[in-house]
Amino acid sequence: MDRHTSLHPGDRFQICPLTWIGTHSGDRFGICPLTVHEQASRPTTGALGGCIDANRLYSFAADAMLITHVAFVAFVVFGLILVYAGFFLKWQWVRKVWFRCVHLVAIGVVVLQSWLGLICPLTTWEMGLRVKAGQDVYEGSFTAHWLHQLLYFQAPPWVFIACYTAFGGLVLLSWFLVRPNLGSQK
Repeated sequence: MDRHTSLHPGDRFQICPLTWIGTHSGDRFGICPLTVHEQASRPTTGALGGCIDANRLYSFAADAMLITHVAFVAFVVFGLILVYAGFFLKWQWVRKVWFRCVHLVAIGVVVLQSWLGLICPLTTWEMGLRVKAGQDVYEGSFTAHWLHQLLYFQAPPWVFIACYTAFGGLVLLSWFLVRPNLGSQK
């Protein structure tokens, strides 16, 4: 059946679970343009009965991991900015113990990884997914790669270690300058 052939009574189509990805370029509505009979005679290219191949699924997962990583970095960076801004603007929520503990642990993990020379697991998982998707991967840490991509900034690893450590020191210092409410657990 040609994609432009009119439909006959009894023709059935399969709806793709990920509506923005179809079998053919130009599919926008998430309906695979093959009848059930044609689907059965066509070799399956991957997961989900041929609607989406494994490479696209791995690519989607790698992009989701990248978004998670960006959100983590944003939490660490903007969390500190908000703590200091909250001090001057008298925001009480920046003094909540749970927020401050999560923030301190987040930067602590980054600093410890840099001292030990470890690549962030989010970077490792993203690169592994990209390899499975058949895509190119980058070398080094997530931050070094994206700073290079966004700012054309190149530096030896020790510079990033020093920056992570200094930033971690600022987070730790915020515990003394903008004290959390230790009596408040909410």
